[in-house]
Amino acid sequence: MKIMNLKNKVFIFWGCMDVLAIVMYCFFSFYKGNIPLYSDVRNFYNVFISLEVSGWTGFFILIMFTLHLIMQLSLFYSAYALLKKNNLSVWFLCCQEILRAFSLTCSLAFIPFILHFIHGYPSHLGASLFIFSEICKVGTFWWCKRR
Repeated sequence: MKIMNLKNKVFIFWGCMDVLAIVMYCFFSFYKGNIPLYSDVRNFYNVFISLEVSGWTGFFILIMFTLHLIMQLSLFYSAYALLKKNNLSVWFLCCQEILRAFSLTCSLAFIPFILHFIHGYPSHLGASLFIFSEICKVGTFWWCKRR
């Protein structure tokens, strides 16, 4: 009797990565004395006002922050759906990958954690690991969909 097939293991792995990303985000936020999401919005607003940017630059900064916030919130849904082994919509996964690219949020959540403790790492290492993590996620989901 086969209890879990490979597709379920892939879903659980990526669901755990999303849960790990949420836990690490909350941990580091509380560690700094902040309230997750609320403090981000408040701090962004204060910095945005102090920068006194306007026009397209201000709009671009606002859009990038909004996309990052949507990415953080989408982690809750994707973690829940993946751990429940629900098939996520291809459109949702594509949108989340686009959000990950704009907010530079790795799918392999332990990569930013490791890089956090390596001071002075080259930027091309971080970019390479980010691209590697996204290729792994897209590749495993594509492989599961194909089977």
